[in-house]
Order: sequence, then C-alpha cells, then structure tokens
Amino acid sequence: IIVTGAPTVLKRISITGRGIALNYILMALGGSVAVSALSVQNSANQLLNAVTLGVAATCMILAGVFYGENDEKELEKSLRVSIMTGVVLSAVLAIIVLVFATPLVGMFLKGNGEDVLLAKRSLCIYALSLPLALINNVLVSFYQATKNLKIPAILSVFRGFVFPVGFALAASAVIRTDAVWLSFVAAELFSLI
Repeated sequence: IIVTGAPTVLKRISITGRGIALNYILMALGGSVAVSALSVQNSANQLLNAVTLGVAATCMILAGVFYGENDEKELEKSLRVSIMTGVVLSAVLAIIVLVFATPLVGMFLKGNGEDVLLAKRSLCIYALSLPLALINNVLVSFYQATKNLKIPAILSVFRGFVFPVGFALAASAVIRTDAVWLSFVAAELFSLI
C-alpha cells in the first residue's frame, strides 16, 4: 500500500509546495491581486479537474483488470480509448472555459477590477493545459495500474513542482505574472516530452 500510494503522496506534497512557491512569486510580481487570480484558478480547477480525474480513474480500473489478466491487446486499447475520449472531453471543456471565462470568474469575484481581469486571463491560459493534463493523468494512472511505479513518482514531483515553479521563476522576469499562468501549460507539456 505504501509503495503503490507513493506517487499520490508525492503529488500532494509537490502541489502544496507549488502553491506556496507560486504565491510567493505572484506576491513579488503583482501583489495580492495576482494571488487572488491564482485562487480563482485553483477554485475553478476543482470543478474542471472532474473530467480528468474521472477518465484517469476509469483507465486505472480497466488497466488493472487487463494487466491482471495479461491481456495486452485490451490493455493497450484501454489506454488509447481513455486518452482519445479524455482529450476530446477536456478540449470541449477548455473551449467552454474560454467562451465563458467571464461568468466563471464572476462566481468568485465581482466587478471589473484588476483582480477580475487578471483572474480571467489566468483561467483562459490555464484552460489550455486541460487536454495535456488529461493525457498525463491517464498515463500516471495507467503506469500505477500496471505496477510501473517509478514513472508516476517521478512525474508527480516534476509535474507538481519542478516544472511549474522552474518555468515561473525562469520566465517571470520577462513575462511577469503570465509566467505563472503559463507554468501549468509548460509543466504538462514538459511532462509529455
């Protein structure tokens, strides 16, 4: 149980560290207004992540069954179908977020102040990471189900902390707060490479 659950524990620790680090970066770049925008993004993520987590959990169950039965054909098919279906669903979700960013932000912030505009920008950029995050989450679930635990453990740390914080630190001098918003897209993209 401890070994199998290690990637999940590492993911939670990495995400917590990322949140702290990105808050510090945003405070230095844009103050509490920028931190507020990240808070809106994090809150919206709780809803947006439902598709990703649902597809990944289903893939994990199916992959576990087919792995246990040594059914290579169905194992490969479950991964392929999970990624294809999930990418379509998450791309549709990303488009919905892009089209309805203003009312989504309005669920958390009121008015037309700088905080609302920055939160909308943050959410729109973040939406671009959804299909990539889906692929990565499905792959992590697949590897866990097939007892290949080293890859999910490494990905958990790099996706959750190293890539986003590293990107935000490296790019923030040039593109300011956009470095933080783009760090989510960059982390998912770097993880696929």
